[in-house]
Amino acid sequence: MHSPAARNAVIAALALLGVACAHTRVSSLAAPDAVGVRFRRIMVSVQINDLEIRRAAEDQFAKSYQGTSVTFVPSYQVLFPGTS
Repeated sequence: MHSPAARNAVIAALALLGVACAHTRVSSLAAPDAVGVRFRRIMVSVQINDLEIRRAAEDQFAKSYQGTSVTFVPSYQVLFPGTS
């Protein structure tokens, strides 16, 4: 007979496999009057409840695009971050 720990491990692995195979679809529509518009500053917002992880993720994203024609601004520099 299999132990409960082995059974739980199999269930967790199957759940992870199901999530890994999930399909994500992203679509967007461009406004006709926005053709040719270029943004120079874009706010980055990571939706995580832990403020420390959120700040680190936003900072890393903004840092990874330094030196490009667009400046990414972490949301905590623009908006009140709330509490964790």
